[in-house]
Amino acid sequence: MKRFFLIAVGIVLLMIAVTEQPLKAQIYGEYDTVKVVQPSDPIGYIQLTSPSVISAIDFKKPSAPNLPPTIVDRDNGYYKAQLGFSFEYNGEVYSEVWVCVNGFVTFSQPVYVESTDPEGLFKFGSSYQINVIAPYWGNHFLVTAQDTVAQGVNRHLPGQISYKTEGVEPNRVFTVQWKNLYINLQTPLLPGQLPPLKNGIGNFQVKLYECPDPYSRQGDIEFCYGQVEGNPYTTEDQVITRDATVGIKGETNVRGSFADFMNALYFDQAWTTTDDRNYSPDSTRIGLKKTNAWQPSGGSDTRIHYYALARFQAERYWGDGDADMSKLLGRKHGAFGETQNRYVTFNDARVIVRSVVTMKQLDSVRRRSAYHGDVNHDGRYFYRDTGIIKSKVNPLLDSLDPNTGDPVQGTKKTALDWKNVYYGDSLSYVTVKDPMGIDTVVPTKINTLKMVFFMANEQDAAWILEYMKGSVESLPWLLDTTVRHGKIGINEDPATNIIAGMAERLEPNKYIFPVYLNGVIDGPLSFRFDVNGKVTGVTVDNQDGNILTADYENNIAALAGSGSFQSDVPIAIVTVTTDKPELLLSNIRFRGIETGRQTIYLTDIEETDNNGELLLQNQPNPFTSRTVISLNIADEGMYRIAVYDALGNKVRTLFNGSLNAGPYALEWDGTDDGGNALSNGAYIYRLTGQNVSASRKLMLNK
Repeated sequence: MKRFFLIAVGIVLLMIAVTEQPLKAQIYGEYDTVKVVQPSDPIGYIQLTSPSVISAIDFKKPSAPNLPPTIVDRDNGYYKAQLGFSFEYNGEVYSEVWVCVNGFVTFSQPVYVESTDPEGLFKFGSSYQINVIAPYWGNHFLVTAQDTVAQGVNRHLPGQISYKTEGVEPNRVFTVQWKNLYINLQTPLLPGQLPPLKNGIGNFQVKLYECPDPYSRQGDIEFCYGQVEGNPYTTEDQVITRDATVGIKGETNVRGSFADFMNALYFDQAWTTTDDRNYSPDSTRIGLKKTNAWQPSGGSDTRIHYYALARFQAERYWGDGDADMSKLLGRKHGAFGETQNRYVTFNDARVIVRSVVTMKQLDSVRRRSAYHGDVNHDGRYFYRDTGIIKSKVNPLLDSLDPNTGDPVQGTKKTALDWKNVYYGDSLSYVTVKDPMGIDTVVPTKINTLKMVFFMANEQDAAWILEYMKGSVESLPWLLDTTVRHGKIGINEDPATNIIAGMAERLEPNKYIFPVYLNGVIDGPLSFRFDVNGKVTGVTVDNQDGNILTADYENNIAALAGSGSFQSDVPIAIVTVTTDKPELLLSNIRFRGIETGRQTIYLTDIEETDNNGELLLQNQPNPFTSRTVISLNIADEGMYRIAVYDALGNKVRTLFNGSLNAGPYALEWDGTDDGGNALSNGAYIYRLTGQNVSASRKLMLNK
């Protein structure tokens, strides 16, 4: 049976000594890390001993399109070599590769058009080879000993292309070696003609590493580089090292005529600096850099290393809750195998919520983090052609191709809303809004499962917490509800959104406000929102058997939980900083559904000019059990001081009667008029009487 995967790896530069310096973590969709690793062994390029040498007459090219290679061609031909183990690449598992004279290997049948253009690494089309691993793609030529027989003293150096599988299962390594290959010919050779530069030779290798994980066959890839020149039979000293390409390539296009490639020559943007703000992960996917100096890796003691991202390959594990991939071999729960209640933990919910607030989406490739975290199977998406051609005329409306500046077909991230058991179902059509805002069914044009990606959000994290609480028996959970005992009260509606309570000013430009529900929930709970400021804290209270986790970053806050929640008890206390007169909560998503925006008017409760004389700030504030409110009464008369909740409801009258002029102190214990303990949150206390009114805010945080 054909199995689909998507290649995704990380580039690592191998150098000397035994230290490790991480430079960039969790690059969306492609990398695990980009780092500088410095082991003592192996050191760069090590020549193979006793390899299997490929005879020049065994390199062949196709005689016609879609036919296997049959025509001898030691200039641009291919040779099929056995790996000796299973190796997964770009969605399929292989046991053999085609080795091309022009400095690459491919897992797909060679195309009819000769692959002399190194930019074939970047291009998509029937004329360009697909599924390529290219340590040094260029227009190269293999010189044989027979070529040099009649040359005399000043002659070419015979080259050799060979391969070898070393090691023992499950840690075998397959190496292809291009030795003394004449590289980067600037013009095609005529029949019988040899390369013009007798010293224009290079040495390099590609290594494919067997994956020891029984649930994956996608191993690491390395590029190693020896020396150039070195022909002892000539005094020439010229070699061309420019304009080759180095990287890997898949089989589809992702941006118009551009292929899904990863250019290895952009690792230097990371490893030359410890400031990862200078590193652009997109460079490897869109950058068209070609070689200049030798070695492409930076030295003969270094290697370019593609580090395969981990994933659990079994088909049945879509939405199993293992968002942190802890059940993989060698990880925290790898020893427990497929026992779900061992590998699904609180940390899985935490990493999902963290990805929401940081906007660093979990790895979206099938069978990786988001695939496992999508526990309610609503996270599939793809990139749909919009039919809009991005235009140079209006660059503000549509951006251009980042490489060429040319107009390209527009695409849009589009959700696949069906909750299927199998991720390959219901992929043919999708409902979208037309220009008039009317729902329209359109074909997806999905022709390979590699076009389907996955995401997990805070509601998935809530379902994971539901599983941990024992409210659902297993994950994935495709229903929107769970079975609960009891019933909702007559005046209690199910919650459909959050309510942002009244904010209290802690200090200039710093506020704290409670978040309530507009109803009750018994089950999974989640929300996320943006603010027009900066979130500096989110506090939750894991009491009464509820489980909650919250996180924040910059202007985003998110929460996931499981339990029984009421409308009169805040589910979170949020601290923000802003210099705006009002706090805007936007992009609110409640239990996975977008619910719009809300506004908190930070000046609604004005602290009047005579507050400092009449009504002092309570101490302490915030308080846990008791706080003292101090008054300064100027004129004898009738006064009332009362406490109101964030929605304006009076909850406690502290005093209502006659007062003489002078100072007073009132204590409040955080209870209402009935002696019931009030929930955490913001409250207002107001003094009225004798034609005066003063208000202040306080915070109860038990």
